[in-house]
Order: sequence, then structure tokens, then C-alpha cells
Amino acid sequence: MPFVPNVAQGRLLADLHPRNIVLKARQLGMTTLSALMLLDDALFGEHRANGLIAQDLGTAQAIFENIILFAYDHLPAWLAPHAIAKNRTRRELVLANGSTISVDTTFRGRTLQNLLVSEYASVCRDRPAEAREISTGAFNAVAPGGRIIVESTAEWPLGDFADRVRAADTQHPDTLGPLDFRLHFFPWWIEPSYRIPTGESLSDRTHTYFAALASHPSVVLSSFDGPDEAAMRWYQIKRREQGGAMLREFPSVPEEAFEVQIEGAYYGREIARLREEMRLHENLYDETLPVYTAWDIGGAGGGDDTAIWFFQVFREEVRVVDYWEWSGFALGEIVNAAISSKPYRYAIHVFPHDLRVREFGGGATRFETATRLLGSSVRVLPRSSVADGIEAARRVLGIARFDESRTRAGLAHLASYRREEWLDRPRHDTHSHAADAWRYLSVFVENTMKERPGGGSFDVRYQETGLGIIG
Repeated sequence: MPFVPNVAQGRLLADLHPRNIVLKARQLGMTTLSALMLLDDALFGEHRANGLIAQDLGTAQAIFENIILFAYDHLPAWLAPHAIAKNRTRRELVLANGSTISVDTTFRGRTLQNLLVSEYASVCRDRPAEAREISTGAFNAVAPGGRIIVESTAEWPLGDFADRVRAADTQHPDTLGPLDFRLHFFPWWIEPSYRIPTGESLSDRTHTYFAALASHPSVVLSSFDGPDEAAMRWYQIKRREQGGAMLREFPSVPEEAFEVQIEGAYYGREIARLREEMRLHENLYDETLPVYTAWDIGGAGGGDDTAIWFFQVFREEVRVVDYWEWSGFALGEIVNAAISSKPYRYAIHVFPHDLRVREFGGGATRFETATRLLGSSVRVLPRSSVADGIEAARRVLGIARFDESRTRAGLAHLASYRREEWLDRPRHDTHSHAADAWRYLSVFVENTMKERPGGGSFDVRYQETGLGIIG
């Protein structure tokens, strides 16, 4: 039975580059195509080394056995005599022509002609150290003139896969050098089976979504035809079934793929609405308005796992213009790296109640240190319940506008902030620092609005006076 490429597979074959990064919807056959390309290279070349990596060794072996070895075992009679195996295991096929196909977690120290990395985003999310080894070891093992294909659904908005997708998205294909990655994005609707010709009517929400989608640059510039009504109906029904996973599993545009919603996430619904309500922007900072910061600092030393949101407020509108995080900095280093280095005119720096604790070694309190470094603009929030703070965070997140590029890492943390399994309390992990800082921002904004004479509006003049600020 011959392999016949589908629409997405055919487009990838037509547009291949030495370095390829493939962001795609589910079930478009990219793993199958890419694995068969390794087999083709081994069969029709001599002394060709081909490598395969997946999200874990077991999955890589399954791809090797179920796709590559399956095809090898069913070669047509005319080709089989020319494809004799000298050695065959669950992790390697060595042909008599000297070509090999190998499964591994890295290929450091070896030379490859072709490399396939499948579901790389999962590795970046679950095992960052292995992702770094793939990036520095396996990618660099591919010889000049060789080919890399990295294919994955998004899974995770941070890490090497997301960074490479975003970098590749900014480059025109005609300007790519041999070491640049070319982005291949395949939206769900190019798969002909994702259609329901008749049935339920399209909802207002569906009409609004596709009306906005039609003007998105990646759709306007795409060579694919846009979704027809049958595709829209399929999407409407599938979205109801998939819920928050829809954007990740079946993205319409590249940005959607990284808008991850996680089971048990506190802010999943609010994060999902940001793009739908067009509240993600570029260059949101307004130099005529002062900037506020909201901090979470970890550890008694005051410098571990620090997260800072930068925001402006004009009347009832909260504009989040920047985000910064780091681990291991002392407070003075943070002020230099995150505050003084930015071109903002600051109004107030908001800190949690525990700023008043002492530093290690019995020195000055963090409040005294922060006041020395930042002056009288330091404000400390009173202690309040986490549950009340999360509700305030949801309300402010539901109205805030964000500078997408500058706050991407912070938004990814908010999307991943979730409950402890089986417990009604937040999980304390790498995402909680950004989420705590966002909670302080939200409590500050809501309390300041309440304290303003006349209520509601939070205008510039009122901001600068500091009237009504809690703490």
C-alpha cells in the first residue's frame, strides 16, 4: 500500500528547509511523515545516520516500531533485496548499505544527516534539562547540509520549543539561512475530515470568533483557504467537547496554541478570554502615565524567586505593560536589574505584608531595605485571605489589558497556577510567585478604587497623590 500524503503532509514536503519547526493541530500525520522520511533516507542513501527523539524513550520506540519498522517489514518486493538489515533491535536499524536509524534521548558525540524530534514541547514542559540537552547536543549533531524536523503541538507556552516558534515566526522564508528554523504552522481546518456539513446552527460566539479570525495576519497571509461553514460547525461542536484544551489541540493561529489551560487552574477561563476579547496588545506602555509595580519576594533573604508585575491605570482601565522574574537576586540587585534599568516613571511599589520581616542574620527588615532603595513609594498591603485575593485577581484579570510580548512569561504562569490535587488550596511551585504578585496587584487596585472619594475611577492625579492607598 503506497503512502499518499494528506494536505498538511504534502505542504511540509513542498516547503522543507534544512531546519524545520512544525507547530500543528492534532492528527495531521506529521509524526508519520517525518518518521517515514528517515526510512526513505536510510533506504535510498548510503552511510546515512538518522536519529529519532520523542517526548520519552518509550514513545520514541513506539514510533520506531509502529511506523518505521512496520513500513520496513512491508516494503515492495522489488526493493526488499536492496534493504537487507545487518542489525535490528528495538532502538536501531542498521542496513547493509551502511545507513542507520537510531532512537535515543540525545545524539551528542555523534554525526547525523537527519534528526526528528517529536512532541518537543512536552520535553520542554516536563524535563527542561533534557530539552537543553536536545538543543545543545542533538541539534548540533546534525552535519552541515543535514535536516532537522521538530514537530509538536504547543503543550506549554515557555521553553525552547515556544521560543524557537516565536523566533521563526518573525522571519520571512526568503531571508532564512541554513541554520535558521523555518516555521510550518498547520491549523486544524486544513484537514478535510474536520467538517460537519449539516446540523446545529452556528452560535453568535462562533460567528464572532471566526469574524475576528478572518482578519488575523496569519490567516490573511496564509496560502490555505479559510474555514467554511462545515468546518466552523465542526469547530463549534469540538470546542464544546474539548473545553479549555481546544486552543492547544486544535489551534487556528500560532498564538492560540500556546494559550494553555490546565485542569484545576484558577485563572484558565480569564486567560482564555484575553485574546477572544482582544485585550492582548503590543507596545501598550504609555509614557505619559506613571508605572506601578506589584512584587512577590520569596525567602527571608528577600531575593529568592522574585516576580514583579508592571502596570499602569487610567480611569477604570488596568494596563499591564511588563513582567520580570528571577531567582537568587538580593533586593538591591533586583532594584538595579528590574527597576532602575527600565525607562519608567514609577508611582508606587506594592509589596505583600511579609515585607516587614527581618533579613537573615538579624539585619534590617526587608521593608527598611526596600524603603532605603525605593524611597517613600513603597506600600505594604495588610494581611488578607488567599481566597479573597484570588477572587480579586479573577476580577482584575477579567478587565485588564496586557502587553503580549513583555508579559508572556507572567501570563504563562497565571495560566498554570492551580489547586493542589484533592485539596482546595493553591499549589506552591514555580508558577505561584507570579500568581501571588498578581494577587497583590489586584487587591491593591480594588482597594485603591474603593478608597477614592466618589469611588470607581483611578485617575492619574489621584495615583500620584497616593491618597487612599492601603498600608
